[in-house]
Amino acid sequence: MVIKNATYEEARLFFKDLFGHGFSKRTVEDIVLKSVGTYENYKVTKTLPEKDSEGEFCVLQGDGKGVPVLPGENPNSNGKTKEALVGVVYTVNPHIRSAEEVAYSMTNPELLTEDQRDHLRDKDRARNINYQASVEKSKEEVFESLRTEVDQRSNGSKMIICLFDGAHVLWRLGHKHFLNAVFILDIIHVLDYLWDAIHVFEKKDTKKANQLAMTYLKMILEGKVGYVIGALRQRLTKNEKLNKEEKKLVRKAITYYENHRQYMRYDNYLAKGYPIGTGVVESACGHLVKDRMQKSGARWKIVGAEPVLKLRSVYANGDWKTYQQLRITEEHKRLYPYKLAA
Repeated sequence: MVIKNATYEEARLFFKDLFGHGFSKRTVEDIVLKSVGTYENYKVTKTLPEKDSEGEFCVLQGDGKGVPVLPGENPNSNGKTKEALVGVVYTVNPHIRSAEEVAYSMTNPELLTEDQRDHLRDKDRARNINYQASVEKSKEEVFESLRTEVDQRSNGSKMIICLFDGAHVLWRLGHKHFLNAVFILDIIHVLDYLWDAIHVFEKKDTKKANQLAMTYLKMILEGKVGYVIGALRQRLTKNEKLNKEEKKLVRKAITYYENHRQYMRYDNYLAKGYPIGTGVVESACGHLVKDRMQKSGARWKIVGAEPVLKLRSVYANGDWKTYQQLRITEEHKRLYPYKLAA
């Protein structure tokens, strides 16, 4: 049984089988609520990674993931979900690659040569990933916490790279808290919009569609975003038979590229070896939030969801044993505040 993604009821049954003694689901919930009391101290005392283990760039990624909530828990929206903000900070070394290599790998990987495959595989992986997630705190508060970590790990000597999707709030907070960072639009979202537009003109999963996607994506990665915007506009004008929904998909891609054009200087990013995808935080949204919080039928109170997210972040950071030892130490001091004289 994988206990890390278990529901409270599954956890209760697990311990009953393990110890031969049962206790209520409420007891499990209380244990979680009490366990999270050490979290703020953990964040303050958490040891920074060794300098020799860090990469040249300090990268920040953020994304939102909905947590199903009980009625009344999020009156400012439809009441069914409340967005948790997930943030990751890591370091990585440069990986210089060509527009052609990246375009082929994302649209027509079979066209890559063996040398190109080897070159794309021969990259430095994300180092010392640190996760944070909160459904209770404001996005402003989460970004303040992320800025503290970035400041500590970059130490004024590392290039800071902020990688986001198109969410306006991420860009606003990013620019507020990371004045000297390089801001990059996630290439996966760029390609998603491109595919939607291309499938208006060419059938899905056809050679023509793949070829067109590869051509346009290569142009985008070469810094020719304006050419792609112009090409999509031209196709939109020439194809008079398009219906309202099809025109909407093409215009959405054009608008997305126009609004984020300043963050799409991929020719420069690739030449300097910067990361251009938000895969790390996308993965984090899955294993921190979705795998546990979005289980079938799950509905949360904010006061119950927040501790679970915090403890899952601790576990994902590889600090579970350290965290529990810190908790034991704090609990010992609370229970035995006085020492007997020798």
